[in-house]
Amino acid sequence: MGFGLTEVCRILGWRENKITTLWEWKHGRHRPPITRWIPEPSEKLAYVLGVLIGDGYIVKEHLHNYDIEILVKDYDFAEAFSKALAKMLNKKIQKPIWSESHNR
Repeated sequence: MGFGLTEVCRILGWRENKITTLWEWKHGRHRPPITRWIPEPSEKLAYVLGVLIGDGYIVKEHLHNYDIEILVKDYDFAEAFSKALAKMLNKKIQKPIWSESHNR
């Protein structure tokens, strides 16, 4: 929401000093806990896992960024996969990047 450290501490009723967790997060001394995602069994999850096992793989780009790639000849299939994955993860739909070099 664009609040600074002082404003957040005031809203929470905390003193702003070097002891607060927020100060430590801001200055890189500690990191906030990672949100854990626990998938619910569903048709979308089964579909996404099936595609990954059959046609796809995951590429680690940086420390915490991953790309999912699937090698398919049908763009509509790739688009349906992207929609299912976005719905399952509650994220925005990413338009698939089509590479002609992989589809020969």
